[in-house]
Amino acid sequence: MNQALGVHECDLCPEPLDNARPWYEPRPGHRRASAGTGEIRVPGEPGTAYAAPSLIGHYVLDHGYLPPREFVDAVLAFDLQDRSAAHPSIAFPWIPDDAELYDARFE
Repeated sequence: MNQALGVHECDLCPEPLDNARPWYEPRPGHRRASAGTGEIRVPGEPGTAYAAPSLIGHYVLDHGYLPPREFVDAVLAFDLQDRSAAHPSIAFPWIPDDAELYDARFE
């Protein structure tokens, strides 16, 4: 969602990205890429949607960031396989029906 025309590097990483490594690959010792290009959206209670930078996984896994409880609860409650049944009043056009969905529970 809201893809940018450039890449944003993590401000928490002490060293700039190595130009020899693609921006979308994790740095050595990291679990997620430390550069991103947009946002993610997560539905909450009816009428509520949360936005986070696409680097949220990097911030959590590689820097120990803990998002607000409401955001975490919404992420954990979101069923990637059955989006329309859980949130019939919220359309998610930014997730194509044929998208390959990632589920961190199986990592």
